[in-house]
Amino acid sequence: MKIIIAAIQVVDVTVHILSDQVEPLRIAANIAVIAWALVSALNLTKKQTMVNLSVFIVLNLVFLLQNGIANDGSPRIFFWGAVASTVLLMGYTIKNSEYSE
Repeated sequence: MKIIIAAIQVVDVTVHILSDQVEPLRIAANIAVIAWALVSALNLTKKQTMVNLSVFIVLNLVFLLQNGIANDGSPRIFFWGAVASTVLLMGYTIKNSEYSE
């Protein structure tokens, strides 16, 4: 599951770079999730994982506050898909994984 979550982030960053729409807040959020996926083998606690998910959500909310929910009048379809799938998959991982205390 973590590989899928990290892959979504890599695709998201790649799309931004290739479309010349480098958005530092979004890429920072992607990097936070990729880092979580990479270091989660170190037996992160549930709280640490929830903090990482919260950072991802906050960075994306700040991005929306700064840039709006639409991109030149068009809905940010890729944004919503990438963010929603990440939040849902990370939520599923938090709910269904065993964590160290």
